[in-house]
Amino acid sequence: MKAISDSDEAEIVFLVHASKKTTTKDFKNNLIQYIIGIIQRADTTKNKFGVVMYGDSPEVVLKLTSFPKAKLVKKALKKIKPNKRSKRADLLKALSFVREQVFNGDDPNLPNGIVLIRDQKSKRVDDNHLGTELSLLEASGTNLFQIGIGQQVENDKESELVTNTFGDDSVTNVGSYGELSNSPEVVKLLSRKIRSFHQEEIDLIIAVHTQHNTALKNVKKHIQVLLKDILSAVDINSGAVQVSIVTFGAKTKVHFPLNAFNKDKKLMKAFKKIKRKEYRSKGSDLMTLLTTLESDVLTPHSGDRQGVENLILVITDSASSSDLNMLKQKAEEMKKGNTIFAIGVDSANEDELKALASSPENEFFYNGKKYDDLTKSPELREQMIRNVKIFV
Repeated sequence: MKAISDSDEAEIVFLVHASKKTTTKDFKNNLIQYIIGIIQRADTTKNKFGVVMYGDSPEVVLKLTSFPKAKLVKKALKKIKPNKRSKRADLLKALSFVREQVFNGDDPNLPNGIVLIRDQKSKRVDDNHLGTELSLLEASGTNLFQIGIGQQVENDKESELVTNTFGDDSVTNVGSYGELSNSPEVVKLLSRKIRSFHQEEIDLIIAVHTQHNTALKNVKKHIQVLLKDILSAVDINSGAVQVSIVTFGAKTKVHFPLNAFNKDKKLMKAFKKIKRKEYRSKGSDLMTLLTTLESDVLTPHSGDRQGVENLILVITDSASSSDLNMLKQKAEEMKKGNTIFAIGVDSANEDELKALASSPENEFFYNGKKYDDLTKSPELREQMIRNVKIFV
């Protein structure tokens, strides 16, 4: 086990072909707006993003860059004009260009990823040459994910070659440009895929407590929605992330250990089986939670992996019965090998949350007033992106 520390992020290139049939409205309001939204969901200060438009020939329209403020993303991408649409497409030339000209000479410590968005087949597809180029990208450590727009590119030869090289989950298709920006699932899918481009190995433990009289609607609309967003964002299938969910109150219950699931669908199915009332409990004991995590979760038998970062996410809406000084002492012991992110709402005790939270406090501590802060607070969302390394 180890605590989370600063780590390399990724360099992501959006490689885009929009045909001449693409309307100006679709180009501006759907395609460009979609890319803006995806970048803004990431840590724009560390990740570097670029955009290459291609037709017969590729062109860099946004050099690889990071953005100190998310609002600068919109300003930069709005400069990309609809005149970058093209009658023809040459994917082979475009991929070679990105590998040789864009990623050549980039920071070797940063993983590379290509998000390929296209709505038209290449005029000529040389299976052998395109397959070789895709293999060269994979061999160089570059990941690729394709979004096809419209029926013309659905299951075409280029899509097949991408799938053969990067796997079945490397290609998806939507019916129109409107589905890009209007479908939350498509947005989350790409956010999650980008995360997997540079997914660190993490053992994630989520511990939740709400008061016995907390309205079930607050559990459903805010607690469960937050957890679902987190679980939908992490990369379980690759084995990079393991998740354990624990509920606590006067007693602590481990619903499943870290090594219980290695497939997204199975994890989500188990999560959905946790009844809303199980998140509620009369009384809260943070000391018991920490000792239970030590004895029942953070062990090799339960899946805790040597050398892998541990993140403990504690969410509570009430004060604990634990002695504050003893809690501080126990939490300090725990934080030597784990990172703790303490989140409170409603009647949570701020001193207890701060005692739990890893340093720096402003990064791993959040105390909201209302339950909907869990799903609507921009501050909490930014903390999640920076420190949980999750797009939510």
